[in-house]
Amino acid sequence: VMREMTRKLYSQYEEKLQEEERKHKLEKETLLLETNRLLTAIEDANKKMRLTETSLQEKDQRIGELDRFIQRMENERHQLQKQLIEYEMQLQRADLYNQSCQPRSLKLEEITDSLRERIQHLDDMVLCQQKKVKHMVEEVMAHELFSTFSLRFIGR
Repeated sequence: VMREMTRKLYSQYEEKLQEEERKHKLEKETLLLETNRLLTAIEDANKKMRLTETSLQEKDQRIGELDRFIQRMENERHQLQKQLIEYEMQLQRADLYNQSCQPRSLKLEEITDSLRERIQHLDDMVLCQQKKVKHMVEEVMAHELFSTFSLRFIGR
């Protein structure tokens, strides 16, 4: 009777052990699948982050180029403004001295009008480029803020 009870208990123990091993194996497989899914998601996020960082570096470089371009346009505008003032002064002097310099006065007026147009065109271009730079800076700041938030969220 004792042996029979021992065998029965041992058999029950074996069945329970096998059941627990199956549960454990299933949990382990589930956890491995979840871990692999999360690792893939992290790898994808890292790839996207690297692409974003590259894009941000390119935008930073482009912003620097645009800043230099804007500076050159502003310098050119100042030069044109100086020329305009000089030609306007010549025009005033020509008007004061006599009317016989009318062809010269007309030429000076054409030059001053042309300079005014060029200055206005440069002002418009500078404004357009400044808006472009502002937009790019805002994009870069938004990406950096998102990246910072993502890093904190992921826990890096």
